[in-house]
Amino acid sequence: METKVSEYTKYNKIGDSDFSWQKDCIESIRNQQNVILSSPTGSGKTKVFLEWAHTQQGKPIIITAPIKALSNQRYRELLDAGYTVGLETGDIKNVPNNCDFICCTQEIYTNKYSELENVTLIMDEFHYIFENPSRSRTYIDALHDSKAKNVLLCSATLGDMSKLTEYVNRVSERDFFAYENDSRLTSLFYEGDINPSDIRNSLIVTFSRRNIKNILYSLYLSRKMQDNETLEEIERLAEEDKIDNYEVMNNVRKGISGYHGALLPKEKLFIEKCFEKGMIDTVVGTDALALGVNFPVKNVVFAQLAKYYEGPISKNLFEQLAGRAGRKGFFDEGHVYYCSDFAEFCESCKYDTQDLFGKILEQSNEDISISLTPNIKNILLDRRTIGEEAEFISRFSTIEVDVDKTFGHISDIIDYIKNRAFENKVDRLVCERFGDDDYYDSYTEDEQLNENFEKKEIYRQKLLDRKEEFLQNIARVYFDEYSPKRNCEIFTEILCGIEPEEVLQKYGMSGNFNDMLQFRKYVKSLPKTYRKGLTKINDKIREIDETAIDGFRGSVSVEEIIEELEQEGKLDVKSVMQVLKDQEDMKRMNERSEKLKIAEEYELEDY
Repeated sequence: METKVSEYTKYNKIGDSDFSWQKDCIESIRNQQNVILSSPTGSGKTKVFLEWAHTQQGKPIIITAPIKALSNQRYRELLDAGYTVGLETGDIKNVPNNCDFICCTQEIYTNKYSELENVTLIMDEFHYIFENPSRSRTYIDALHDSKAKNVLLCSATLGDMSKLTEYVNRVSERDFFAYENDSRLTSLFYEGDINPSDIRNSLIVTFSRRNIKNILYSLYLSRKMQDNETLEEIERLAEEDKIDNYEVMNNVRKGISGYHGALLPKEKLFIEKCFEKGMIDTVVGTDALALGVNFPVKNVVFAQLAKYYEGPISKNLFEQLAGRAGRKGFFDEGHVYYCSDFAEFCESCKYDTQDLFGKILEQSNEDISISLTPNIKNILLDRRTIGEEAEFISRFSTIEVDVDKTFGHISDIIDYIKNRAFENKVDRLVCERFGDDDYYDSYTEDEQLNENFEKKEIYRQKLLDRKEEFLQNIARVYFDEYSPKRNCEIFTEILCGIEPEEVLQKYGMSGNFNDMLQFRKYVKSLPKTYRKGLTKINDKIREIDETAIDGFRGSVSVEEIIEELEQEGKLDVKSVMQVLKDQEDMKRMNERSEKLKIAEEYELEDY
């Protein structure tokens, strides 16, 4: 890349490559039961919090992450290090007995593991609580309700640590020790504008899939195809991972790739493998890259610095993204750029990217700002009254909240669920079934209308008879990740006998794979009584990408096999024994494959 004297040199950070901060931090927090750890991206926080966790004697060590990809990544790293590790993300569950670690999403911990007492909890990427307000509640509930013996909150940039510590202490009713480190292991240089043709070994940041596509197209045109040996290895990996996405393959052949939520799990894994092997050097993605997905790069390039609806990004998010540049053991220096060429076709809300780059660098880091949303399931389950929930939101939101208005808002939601939602959906189901169809051609118009009206009323009353069951069970089936309206509509259709295939098509087969995974989580959370026919979503997901369900599973327990067969209505001795036999056959095949590989390597003939 062309070297220029940057006008932003005063913001550069010179790395401290001797790991001195880690030694000091470990010594400082060793005997602390609850810790807030803030340190720049790429500074080696993982080593610190793992060493701290091992001294706390709380097992297992539970590590949460805001997204599934990070839990998967942490799981693989710990497995490679020789630990017994469990993984649970809502899509995948593989938690062996007596495991050293459990890697899970924040929602899984909050809803399933927060009652565990003799455990150590690490909430990684804690800064996510400030960048995604709609997900803040699951973090706050975890802090408030966790019975873990020891807790460590880990993040890159957290603003005023004294204010954060006071807030966390208040929510958790614990005393946290705060440790803040400003030094990096690698130096970070802010460079300014960059020409697209000079971009290599980079993360390019933008804020929409359309922009990702446009940037990739621009890079594609400026690059040559990789050498034949690399292309052959790419094809081998693609065949191994069953990748048939033409666009993904085309880009990877030129050493570039997009990385976003709409990719299939197997496609993300394929991209991560190619990057790890050096067959991809540049990734274009959204600000989700700030969450620590493992792409060690030399450069971070901002294609835009303002979001379409929200305007300029925060200083905290800017630093988290910029901090991805440089990684000890890969690149001793990190460089941060903006690209005005890309900014020209990205939605920049009339902001000038060069101007924003300088202004954001001059800003101070923002303090915490949290606006909590109501936990409707808690109210439906009578764990908290509407008044108590309104007080909770007011007490633990960092912005001023009007308790009376919040009470009224929550009351409207509960009133809708209990008094209007079921009847509203029933009326729509009646209209969908009868509509304006003319069922009785042989009758006069008046006779047709009367007959049709009577049929409608009989059908409507039959459905309304299920209201009591709806009210008795809506709390049990309520899925936190769906809106109140969606919860009520899906459950009403299930109760009213709408064919499972129709429910699947409407709510689980929208064309978005993530929606399918989300619907699968909903089905798994349902009591068995209501799952009939809906577990077919597993087969539909496997047809598209089997890694979304089966990836990282390892061996499963008899209990898990029984649970899955129960869901599918296939629980009998023969089915269980067949699954176990298939697993044993697969294990033997894998062992034989390994022996053959060794035999070929050493030219042995006994195999």
